[in-house]
Amino acid sequence: MYVQKFPIKVKLQIIEKLVLADWILIILSMYYDWGGWITCLIVIQIILYIYKSKLRKQLKQKEYLAKVVEERTIELRIQRDQVLNESKKLSDALDALAKAQDELVRKEKLATVGQLTQGLVDRILNPINYINNFAGLSANLIKDLKENITDQQAIMSKENYADSIEILDMINSNLQKINEHGCNTVRIVKAMEELLKDRHGDVTPTDICNLCKVNVDVIRKQFKEDIENKQIQIELDCPAEPTTAEINIEQMNKVMLNLLKNSLYALLKKLQKKELHMIRECSLEEISDGRTYRENDMVKVDTAGCGGCHKCCMGMGTSIILDPYDIWLLRNFSEEKKLTFEQLLATGNVELNIVDGLILPNLSMKEQDRCAYLDADGRCRIHDVRPGICRLFPLGRVYDDKGDFSYFLQTGECAKKNLAKIKVKKWTCLRCPEKNREFVTAWHALIRTAGQKMVEHKQSGRGEKLQELAMYILNEFYVADLPEAAYDDTGITTIYESLCNKIENARESLAHF
Repeated sequence: MYVQKFPIKVKLQIIEKLVLADWILIILSMYYDWGGWITCLIVIQIILYIYKSKLRKQLKQKEYLAKVVEERTIELRIQRDQVLNESKKLSDALDALAKAQDELVRKEKLATVGQLTQGLVDRILNPINYINNFAGLSANLIKDLKENITDQQAIMSKENYADSIEILDMINSNLQKINEHGCNTVRIVKAMEELLKDRHGDVTPTDICNLCKVNVDVIRKQFKEDIENKQIQIELDCPAEPTTAEINIEQMNKVMLNLLKNSLYALLKKLQKKELHMIRECSLEEISDGRTYRENDMVKVDTAGCGGCHKCCMGMGTSIILDPYDIWLLRNFSEEKKLTFEQLLATGNVELNIVDGLILPNLSMKEQDRCAYLDADGRCRIHDVRPGICRLFPLGRVYDDKGDFSYFLQTGECAKKNLAKIKVKKWTCLRCPEKNREFVTAWHALIRTAGQKMVEHKQSGRGEKLQELAMYILNEFYVADLPEAAYDDTGITTIYESLCNKIENARESLAHF
């Protein structure tokens, strides 16, 4: 059976009300002279007072006990917090000790490796230096031998003389490669030796921005001639507020200088390569059958179903330059999903190069100098959406003074013999040939104008305009998205019209560069 118990305070309140009620009854009894009731009511009043005193005593005891419990609870909480803090300190101390032990072991291993390597560095460098020196001496001997053979050319047959000179040139080229790779090996070994040296440099708070500025100034002075001749721009974008870090200044200086030197070295090597040009200035008779063709003309290029030798898809280097329409095809239809321009570059199938001063994309050549889009069987994975240059081969375009173009046949380029005649437009399989001609003509004129602008800025020393113009062409025609369109005549027409509008706007913008 459940009996509800009332709190002491509630009982006190009830007793006080009963006492009040009893006093009222006593007063009424005296007023109306109820006789025997007065005695009973006084007895009840005494009992209520006794019970009330007892309840008050219990309440005081309860409050005292509650206060004692609360104080003890507070003390226990304080003790618990102290124990937790001490435990955390102990845990942190153990973690720090473990890290110190790991660092000590790591330093001990590095010291051991350093001691072992220091003995090996000289043993590696000595034979490499011998190789480099003898390669240089052999190159000089080859040069002397070549001069001697040239002096004896009159008494040698033409074939023997040509073969001898060719062999000597090959040997000289091999010696140069040996010397070049030997020097690279020396540089790597010395860098390894430097890395494994014991260092006890102090770590100090340093402003990274100022350190970067100092190192960039040093590089500008060291490579002043190359930077001016190649019109290289080094831009440093630092935050306005200081960026402080605790570093070893000496080691950080070496790291930054090495990064900057390697970057400039790679850039200078790339600039030493043969400059690419979209337009070849040459005699048509030298490379063709001497005739020009239009879309409806018959030309002898039909392979009657290419046998798949894929020789025309190899060894092209960076010559397959892509126009904006080619990039639209590759971005939207070369893979299972649509790609941004950055994602297309990330596939490695397309790369960027400098062409007539502009930054333009081209097809990449991968293993064995094969086109990135060739499959294992030597067949094109994107044949339906292949670039315009690939569609034309072995045809090319020749432009007249007005900017209009015709087609010409590159003789001796296709490996297949006995080619049959076919109409140009059927061979190229170009959708919307009239729109294609309009776009190609406009694009050719824009690139030619941009190239002339680049020459003007280069001659006037306005390097910032060179970069601005190159980035404008790249962003406006390659990076920016074109309208959504399907790969049909309607969609292709939409894309050609959009590109022609962009070209028209770009012509006006070029006036401001």
